[in-house]
Amino acid sequence: MISEILVNLLDLNPGYFLDLATGGIFWVFALAAAAHYFGNGKNLLLNFIIITGLVLSMQDLLKAQGLALYTAQGLFVLFFARQIVLTVLEHSGWSKQLPLAFAITTWAVVFFYNFFMV
Repeated sequence: MISEILVNLLDLNPGYFLDLATGGIFWVFALAAAAHYFGNGKNLLLNFIIITGLVLSMQDLLKAQGLALYTAQGLFVLFFARQIVLTVLEHSGWSKQLPLAFAITTWAVVFFYNFFMV
């Protein structure tokens, strides 16, 4: 999915992005809501791009490498780790880095889950 987006971005194909946004309008609003929540209402566009890039790259990586995360145990570990990291950052002076911490926590859990728990 990331490669398709990059190719259409380099081709300057606005029709692809319009079709992508209107075909998945729920996901546009869901990811925008997540960006608003994790960014505390600031820098919505930047946080939206970070979270959308994370979701799409996770989809491509998991499919290409045959990795697993979307199982009951994997999601439990993912949500538990995110809750701990984001709560600690929110109550410290690092609250501006929540989207980055969200992404790093996800990749760390993917690595940990696939190489130590499966």
